[in-house]
Amino acid sequence: MTVCATVRPTVSSRLLSASLGVCPLVAALDVLLGARPQIIALLVIAPLLACTRLGVRPTVLVACCAVAFGCAAGLLDGTALTSAFLVRWSGLLLGCALTVRVAARRVALEAALSSLARCEEAARHAGRPPADDLAPAPTAADREAAEAQVKDVAALAEQCPQAVIAKTLDGRITYWNAAAQSLYGYLPKEAIGAHVSMLAPPERRGEIDDLLTRLGRGERIDHFATRRSTSTGRAIDVDLTLWPLRAGDGHPVGACVMVRRSPAVTERDLAAVPASVAEGRAFVGEFLAERDRTAVVDGARLLASEVLTNAVQHGEGPVRLRLSLTEDELTVEVTDRGPGMPRRRHAGKADESGRGLELVDSLATAWGTRPAADGKTVWFTLPAPP
Repeated sequence: MTVCATVRPTVSSRLLSASLGVCPLVAALDVLLGARPQIIALLVIAPLLACTRLGVRPTVLVACCAVAFGCAAGLLDGTALTSAFLVRWSGLLLGCALTVRVAARRVALEAALSSLARCEEAARHAGRPPADDLAPAPTAADREAAEAQVKDVAALAEQCPQAVIAKTLDGRITYWNAAAQSLYGYLPKEAIGAHVSMLAPPERRGEIDDLLTRLGRGERIDHFATRRSTSTGRAIDVDLTLWPLRAGDGHPVGACVMVRRSPAVTERDLAAVPASVAEGRAFVGEFLAERDRTAVVDGARLLASEVLTNAVQHGEGPVRLRLSLTEDELTVEVTDRGPGMPRRRHAGKADESGRGLELVDSLATAWGTRPAADGKTVWFTLPAPP
C-alpha cells in the first residue's frame, strides 16, 4: 500500500511549476546583483516550497534544479571555482539535501497516520460480528490474510511513537514495531511468533483469552487499562486500544494493539487516628514494591508518615492517601478536612514536634499545598526510576 500526500493534480502542477520557476529567478538575481551569499541561499526556497506539499521525487527534482542553477550563476558571473563560490555552492547543496530529507520524513509520517486511521475506520465500520459467543478457530488462510494486512502497514507503523503489535486470533505475534521493543525490551526476533501471553504477568493471563475472544467477535476495545510485564519481569501499567483486522469478506482474521504507558494511580481512605499512619506507610511500601521501585520505598514511607501525622493530629477525617507513579516519579497526596493550611516552621532544639515539613522540604523533589473540595491537600514528589 502506498500513501502519498493528498494534493489535487492542478494544485500539484502549479506548486511544482512555481518551485522550478524560483530557481532561474534567484540565479538571475545572483548574476545581476553580484555574488552574494544571501542571494544564492534563497535557492533553497525552491525545494523548501516543493516539500511543503509535494512528494519526495518532485522535491528531489527541484533540489537538483536549484543546485544546477546555482552552479550556472557562478559560471556566468565569473566566480566559479573560487573558494567563496565553493563554500556558497556546498552550503546550497547541503540545504537542498536537508530539504529532501524533510520531505521524505513528512511523507512517511503522513502515510503512517493515514494507514493507521484507515485500519481503525475499517474496524469501526465493518460488518456485523458473528452471532456465536466464541470466535471460530483461525485457519491457515486466516493467518495468511492477517499477515498480509500486517505487512502492508508494517513499514509505516515504524513511524508511530506508541508500541504497535499485531497478532493472529490465536494470540501469535506477527508484527512488533520499534516502540514495542523499547517498551517491553524484547527484540522483534524474540517476540514475533511467540504468544502474546508472555507480555502479561501471571495474575493477568486470564484476560488475554477474554480479549482474543472479543476481538474474534469483531469488537473494538478502547482504553483498556491493565498491567503488563517487560522482558526483565518488571510490571508496567499500560492503556491498550485493540481493533480487529478483517479479511476481504469482512470476518476478523487478526488484531492490532496500540499500547501506551499510563501512570499507576491508587488511593485509600484512612481514619483520623494515630494507627492510620502505620497503615498508610505500609500501603505506600506495598504499592512501590509491587512495581519494583524498592529504591524509593524508605524515603517515600518516611515522608508519607510525616504528612499523614500532620493530617491526623491537626486535620479532620477521613484522610485520603493518593499515590501516582509515572515512569520516573512518585507523587503522594494526603487530603484531610481540616480548615487550615499547614506551614513550614523552624523547630527549636527543645521542641518535640514541628519538623515534619522541614523534612519534606529537605528530601522531596517538590512539595506544596492546595485547597481541596472537602478540605486541603498536601503533596510531595520523589524521583522513582525503575
